[in-house]
Amino acid sequence: MKLYDDIEVLKNKYVLYGESLLGEISKKYEKVGEDIKIKIPHGISMCDSVGKSTLSSGLFNESYVQSGFLDGLLHDIGRFEQYLLSGTLKDAESQEFTGYADHGQYGKYLLLKNNKEMLREYLQLNNLYDEVLTEVVGEHTQITNSNYELPIESLVNLFQDYSLEEILKSNNQDIKNKLIALKLKIVNEEDSLELQQKIADGLWKPILGFEEKYYAKDEIWDLFTNFENMNMAELKEKGLWSCNAGFLLRYGLIMRKINFVGSLKTLLENGVVDRMYENQMKNVETDNHEFITDINLLDPRFKQAYDYTKLAIQSLIETSPDGKIITDSSRK
Repeated sequence: MKLYDDIEVLKNKYVLYGESLLGEISKKYEKVGEDIKIKIPHGISMCDSVGKSTLSSGLFNESYVQSGFLDGLLHDIGRFEQYLLSGTLKDAESQEFTGYADHGQYGKYLLLKNNKEMLREYLQLNNLYDEVLTEVVGEHTQITNSNYELPIESLVNLFQDYSLEEILKSNNQDIKNKLIALKLKIVNEEDSLELQQKIADGLWKPILGFEEKYYAKDEIWDLFTNFENMNMAELKEKGLWSCNAGFLLRYGLIMRKINFVGSLKTLLENGVVDRMYENQMKNVETDNHEFITDINLLDPRFKQAYDYTKLAIQSLIETSPDGKIITDSSRK
């Protein structure tokens, strides 16, 4: 089933759309953040990585590949309008301008508004994929539909023997939900991997705090070591959030969102976790914005989190039941 003629054409449309919005953003604000500028190359790189991993995961046949490229390309389509309206990519701060609590749901709204005008720009040839694509875009930030919160072991053998067209034309909503669930896992995994790679390469340098008030609290550490979700908004409400808690969150994403053994092995083989740690240790600063060079003065949980992550990754690889996927039982 063809969804479009040429992904390169759609990539160009995405770039032109992003650049046109960046032009409007530049006129509206004195300074345009790097965080929004990188959303253009981010969409292109996610297009490539999600498209390729759709087939390389071994969970799909070739009929699904076009859809994977589209999932990756459009997952953050709401970011440009979000920034134009609010001047920020922080969902909590932009909600009063967009009307949506997260950028995924706002992106879904943009794709569907005006009788699906934007959606038809990208999904040109077949409207059967409308529902799946918009759900992947809408739910990739935070899953709100419990039908999509499924363990990967329940999804691995469903789609190799069925074409995408067969599933989309069927009246079986259960298998469509499972298709969305698996696609969300792949998009979220590739999104997380790209984030880790940016930190490892020094392209993103999140600042960490030196003062003890920034130290990661025990409650944060418990969430981290139990592979539980660390919702920033909820933690801020409880007074538990700090930039140092974000350090644990970035490692936690590896352990919670990576579903394929091959991805974890690549992280270790390429030294991504090591380089993440090294680069982040170079960006710990005092309240006077002076960088700390003595590692003995830093939050002790930085080193603990690094060591724990390396051990956890190795354990997840070794306890994989088939050497291919990471199961919930492995995480437990």
